[in-house]
Amino acid sequence: MGKFKNSVLISDFDGTLINKEGNISKENIDAINYYIDNGGIFCGATGRTHLGVDKMREALPVVAPWILFNGAGVYDFRSNEFVHVDSIDSSTLLPIAKEVMDKLPHMNVQVTTSKMQYFVNSNGRPDPIVIEENQLYEEKNIEEINEPWIKLIFNGSQKDLKKIEMIILERLDQETFRYFYSGKSYLEIMGRKVSKGTGLKALVESLTDNIEKIYAIGDYYNDVELLMVADISAAPDNAPDDIKENVDIIVSGHDNHAVMEFINWIDKNIYNKEV
Repeated sequence: MGKFKNSVLISDFDGTLINKEGNISKENIDAINYYIDNGGIFCGATGRTHLGVDKMREALPVVAPWILFNGAGVYDFRSNEFVHVDSIDSSTLLPIAKEVMDKLPHMNVQVTTSKMQYFVNSNGRPDPIVIEENQLYEEKNIEEINEPWIKLIFNGSQKDLKKIEMIILERLDQETFRYFYSGKSYLEIMGRKVSKGTGLKALVESLTDNIEKIYAIGDYYNDVELLMVADISAAPDNAPDDIKENVDIIVSGHDNHAVMEFINWIDKNIYNKEV
């Protein structure tokens, strides 16, 4: 059975599990394997698509579906299929995207679907992370994307993203959509009720295990709902102060094996006390 049976650990990737070099430390990997070997379920939770996590899948054991698209998708890499998807009506977002591309022609603009990650601004600079990690994407005219959108992403400097936020505040139907920063260089628009928290609920419903404890760790504003849903939440020390103020545990930064430290804390403070 194992002492962690009927529990699930959800970890954000960028800024939490992954270090500044874009790698997952051996210490984090060993701790995750220890958690799984003792009955726990580990799941990743990220804003990335199923096409952008190959490096993580190669390093980590995959024992359950992962939360992708910041909660809009739950994908099982064992069967290579989605177990949950929240798509959005793109008709009112299209004018916003086109206005951004007109006013900020250098901006990287992306549309993600369950099939592909699209770069839709032919004049925009590439997303450096996508390029560096050799993630799969296609360049396409935004009006030619026929499959349902999952989210709209703007990637660029904080100064430019603040300009885009002003456009969004003026144009976006905030009863239907929500926008948020998923990193210092990313601003995203998704469905109003969609988050990593709703993705977590869909994930738990897809599991055959009776989940009694949920542990979650994340570092940024796209992790807020995930951390709120968890029974015990943690943030690495590199997280913004207002994120750290609202979690149960603060661990070392993502360059110092944050997930390992969280698992060690769980092991010592929850399960050793229950023995």
